Amino acid sequence: MSDSQSMEVSVVTREPLSTQLSEPMDTTAKLFGQTSTTAPRAALGNITNNVKTTNREALKPLKAVQPTSRVQVYKDVESRPTVGPKETTPSVPVSKESVHESPMAPSEISSIHSSPRTSRRCQIVIPNLDDKASNSSMCAEYAQEIDAHLREAELRTRPKPYYMRKQQDLDARMRSILVDWLMEVALEYKMVDETVYLAVNFMDRFLSQMAVLRGKLQLVGTAAMLISSKFEEIYAPEVSEFVYITDDTYTRQQVLKMESLMIKTLGFDFCAVTPLDYLNRFIRALQTTDPQVTKLARFLSDIALIDYRMVQYAPSLIATAVCVYSNYILHGKGWDDSIEHYSGYTWAQVLPCLRDLQKSHEDQILHPSTTCLEKHIGVSNIAPKSGEPPNNATVDCGSTSSSLNITTDSL
Repeated sequence: MSDSQSMEVSVVTREPLSTQLSEPMDTTAKLFGQTSTTAPRAALGNITNNVKTTNREALKPLKAVQPTSRVQVYKDVESRPTVGPKETTPSVPVSKESVHESPMAPSEISSIHSSPRTSRRCQIVIPNLDDKASNSSMCAEYAQEIDAHLREAELRTRPKPYYMRKQQDLDARMRSILVDWLMEVALEYKMVDETVYLAVNFMDRFLSQMAVLRGKLQLVGTAAMLISSKFEEIYAPEVSEFVYITDDTYTRQQVLKMESLMIKTLGFDFCAVTPLDYLNRFIRALQTTDPQVTKLARFLSDIALIDYRMVQYAPSLIATAVCVYSNYILHGKGWDDSIEHYSGYTWAQVLPCLRDLQKSHEDQILHPSTTCLEKHIGVSNIAPKSGEPPNNATVDCGSTSSSLNITTDSL
C-alpha cells in the first residue's frame, strides 16, 4: 500500500459564506430582548449586548424653576432633646424687610481684605485684572495662586533688615557702590534686570549671616552675580569673564571658592522674590495706559535697589510704593481701592516705605548714579515730587455694623 493510501483524510463540509449571510435574522426580536428562533451561534453562544431593565419609567419633563433674588437666611436653632414628643411652635411669617436681596452675583464678590467698617452697605468697584487677559504669559488662571506663593516665598528669602550693624568693616555706602557696579556689569553684558535683582538678594542674604572684610566685598558681589546669571541668563558669562571685570583683583580659584561658600550659606535656595515679580501686576492695578509710568517705576525700583534703607521692606511693599509714587509724580494720583485690593497693604503700611523712596529719589538727584542715568535716559531727569500722594481709598462710613462689598469689574 502506498503512503497516499495509508493516510486518512477527514473532510469537513462547510456552507459557503454567502449562504450564511443570506439566512434571515430577526432584528426586531433581538432589539426587544426576545429569544430568536434561529440556531445559536457556535462561537459566541447566546451572548447578547441587550441589557434587560425592569420597572423602567418614562422620563418626565422637568418643570422650570422660577429664578429668585432672595437669599436664604439661616438662624441658629437651639438643641432639643431627642427623647419625647416634639414641641410645636407657631410659625411666624417672615417680613420682606428681614430678607436682604443680593445686589450682585456671588461670583462677583471677592474676598474682603479688611474688617467690616461701614454702617451701611458700601459697594466698591475693583477692576478684574485676571478677566480676559490678552497676554498668556500673565497666567490669569493661576494669578491668585501665584500671588499667594510669592507672598510666602518673599518672607523666606528676605535678608535681615539691619544686617549692616553687625558688619564691622562695611557700611551702607560701600554696599551702594557695589550694587551700582553690578548694574553696570549687567548693562555691559546685556543681562536681564532679574539677574541683578537676584544677585543683590543673594549678596544681602549672605552678608546677613557672614562677616566680610571690605577687601572681599567685591568678591562677594562677583560670586552672587555668577550664581544669578546661571539661574536667569540663557548664556551666562564664563568665570574667566568675571575675573576680567574685577581687573584681575581675584583669581579664578577665589571666585569659585566664594561661589561654593555662598551656595552653602544660602542653603541652595535661589528662588528669591524681588519687586520685579509684582511690578507689572501692580501697574495694571493703577488703571493707567501711560507707558511712562512703567518706565519711571522701573527707574525708581533701581534706585530702591541701590539704597540700603529699602532693605528693611518686603519686595511686595517696595513694588507697591514704587507704583503709587510713579503715578503720583506723572499724574498727581494717589492711593485708591484698586491698588489696596491687589497689593494687600493699607495706606498706613505703605506710607513709611513711600517716604523713604522719596528720599532715595532726592539722593539720586544730588548724587546721581551714572548707571541709572544711562539705563533710564527718558525718565532719569524727572524731578522728585514732595508731599504725600492723596488717599482716595474708601474711608469709614460710620460704625462697623455691616460688611463692605467689593465688586470686580472687567477692564
